Amino acid sequence: MEQQRLHGFRLSKKEIEERNKIEQRRKWNEKLERVDVVKLRTELESLNKASFLTPQQNERKRLVSRMVSDLEQRARVASDMQKESQLDPRCRNLSISTSSSEDYDDLFGRARVDSTVRDSFPTKAFQLLPRSLRKRNNEGALIAGGDKKRAKMAEDALLSSSTVGDNIEEFFDSL
Repeated sequence: MEQQRLHGFRLSKKEIEERNKIEQRRKWNEKLERVDVVKLRTELESLNKASFLTPQQNERKRLVSRMVSDLEQRARVASDMQKESQLDPRCRNLSISTSSSEDYDDLFGRARVDSTVRDSFPTKAFQLLPRSLRKRNNEGALIAGGDKKRAKMAEDALLSSSTVGDNIEEFFDSL
């Protein structure tokens, strides 16, 4: 009831939820400021090494891992802020202007990395096309040409040559 009214005015559900979120963030930040990172890391290592954990220990493990990751993220943000404050204002403007292009580069880079995880890295232009757009004949080789087609043509040329019995050196030269 006391959460629903502030100075005699009724609060909306959104305002109450926002206030609760802010309060939870404040408590979480206070908790993070009180803990020691080294102790948390050692506790997390011991929990990771354990072969069997009770449900309470699993909850503690999740909490500790979240605390460690949040503290590391804070440290990264703090170091980034220090680096930015050390930069010259002209350099800061340059870094801001290039960040948008870096985001796009990262987008394409991530797509390229995902494709390399699934397949080998595309070495030819037709490999960048989606499979639905690639034209294939009934034997599975690409119509535009490919390794299978060239190998089959070379094999047919070797089999069709009748000079194999006549001169062995010519045969080896044809390979």
